Amino acid sequence: MPYTLESVEWGNPALRLLAQCNDLDPNKPAIMHIRHTERPMTGLGNPGEFTQVSTEIGKKAAYELGSSLPTDRNYRFYYTYMERTKETVQEINDGIASNNGITQIMGSIPLTAVVNRTKYNEIISRDSELG
Repeated sequence: MPYTLESVEWGNPALRLLAQCNDLDPNKPAIMHIRHTERPMTGLGNPGEFTQVSTEIGKKAAYELGSSLPTDRNYRFYYTYMERTKETVQEINDGIASNNGITQIMGSIPLTAVVNRTKYNEIISRDSELG
């Protein structure tokens, strides 16, 4: 049962998402957009300035999220140019793999594609044809 997820700021929405995942039809694709896990404040420069890497508890929570996802699905992950999004994807991927789930990191997706529905759909459709 999740423990770390209960202790991070984004944990409750993630736990609600996990509860809904069990009700999804495994024969239909589902897309989740996850930004990144927790990041530490640097204390340098402007108030609220953050580093580009995740906290250790954030990484652990992302792993826990992955290990809690249903294993009857195939997962594909994309990340943006920001290091912490890549770290988050890697931890979720490793969590899924720890339960022998089928998962693949597809690579980086440009931020312009994330906010452009047409470009996003082109990338996802292209990769869906890979099987």
